[in-house]
Amino acid sequence: MGEAFIRFENVEKIYGSGEGAVRALHDASFTIGKGEICVIVGPSGAGKTTLFKILTGEIDYNSGAIAFAQGKKVGLISQIPVYPADYTVNDVLRAAFSGLDRIKARMRELEGQMTEHTPKEILLEYDALTNRFEAGGGYEIDTETDKICNGLAIPQSQREQLFSSLSGGEKTRVNLARLLLEKTDILLLDEPTKGMDAQVKRELAAILNGLLEQGATVVMVSHDVEFCAQYADRCLLMFDGSIAAEGGPTDFFAGNHFYTTAANRMAR
Repeated sequence: MGEAFIRFENVEKIYGSGEGAVRALHDASFTIGKGEICVIVGPSGAGKTTLFKILTGEIDYNSGAIAFAQGKKVGLISQIPVYPADYTVNDVLRAAFSGLDRIKARMRELEGQMTEHTPKEILLEYDALTNRFEAGGGYEIDTETDKICNGLAIPQSQREQLFSSLSGGEKTRVNLARLLLEKTDILLLDEPTKGMDAQVKRELAAILNGLLEQGATVVMVSHDVEFCAQYADRCLLMFDGSIAAEGGPTDFFAGNHFYTTAANRMAR
């Protein structure tokens, strides 16, 4: 394991109080390193959803500690953001480049002020902005967008539709594309392959592996046994609110009766 991107230490989550209290997580601990695809697996009721919601900040926890590597950008698709009613799919995808768009707008503003006697401070600011725009991939926006959309089977015709007109699965796929375009450091994905055919899953895996090569980390909850077996680097198996075991996908899905049984239960 490389540099630790996520630390989860002795986390406990209790719903309710008194005799009706339910301990959904107890002593849940794990570390996820840089450049990993880590999948959280386990049967229904094992605590996967609670753990994931704590990771995303959607709910709080009672005790323990959680830490993300300092300065890392976290993205998630467990919830679909609300966009303006008139946003097309292209508008949603373009939101990934809002920072670059602001740089470009300022560059255009400075260009409008340039003359034969442009002050030195304006030229210096323009040069600095140009370098930031280029370093951030500003000149490859269209190419990168086409690449990600082609990989996730988002055709040009769909990109011109209103985002609000899409199905839930289509919205999830578009939101995933936006996160991939943002080059997020830590991706938290909830059932990302739901509704995808085998070819799109392979394309998604290739895109995620490209991010890993750039130092990103992917954590996902999934019931997709086949995808986990093929593409995960590590699996965390949950039972009764805690991490029961961890290991590589072959430990879980091949040759070991205990883990194979767990995988079968997971798929139900």
